[in-house]
Amino acid sequence: MLTRGPRYISMPGRRMRAVSAVGLGALTVAATFAIWTRKCRVEDLSGDDALLERSSFAKFNPTPVPSSEMRDVCTRRLSLEEVRQDLLEDTRKGGSALIEGFAQGIWGGSGE
Repeated sequence: MLTRGPRYISMPGRRMRAVSAVGLGALTVAATFAIWTRKCRVEDLSGDDALLERSSFAKFNPTPVPSSEMRDVCTRRLSLEEVRQDLLEDTRKGGSALIEGFAQGIWGGSGE
């Protein structure tokens, strides 16, 4: 008679491991998102906000219906101590390094 050793996992055990892995992955993603965005604030935009009145917003807004427009914005405030001092010094001299650093942060990924 053949006996199965401990290296064999029954099909319900495999399903349980798969469900556990998916659940753990979802929990990890949710926790990472919460930590990553803990200093961010979502604020409602009023209907007469300057952002909504810009021509570029009207040009690139795929649905100009007022009920489906963007109505909030995510912001994150930084103190001047958190900004690199060389960027602040360049800005005081009229340079654009602070703006370029901001754009690199937006378009360059997580910054690692």
